[in-house]
Amino acid sequence: MGINTIYRIETGQRIPDLDQLFRYCYALNIPMAELLPPSMQSNRSTNPLPFFNLAYCQLTETNKELALHIINALINVLLSQQKSNP
Repeated sequence: MGINTIYRIETGQRIPDLDQLFRYCYALNIPMAELLPPSMQSNRSTNPLPFFNLAYCQLTETNKELALHIINALINVLLSQQKSNP
C-alpha cells in the first residue's frame, strides 16, 4: 500500500476494501476490532474479528482472493435480503 493511500485512509478520504483493511491491520499488528468504533468493541470476548484477521493473514494469496470473493458474495446476499425485507 502506498503512502498516499494510507494517508487517504487515515484522513477519511478513502474507505479501504477488505484486502487493504486486512493488510493494514497485519502491518500494524493490530486486530481489526481496534478500527471499529468503541460501541462495537465493547464485546471483545465474542468478537471474531481478531481471529479472522490472523487467519486471513496466514492464507496464500490465492486463498485470500477466494476468501474475499466469498465474503463479497455473502455481503451481497445479505444486502439483497435486507432490501427485500425492509
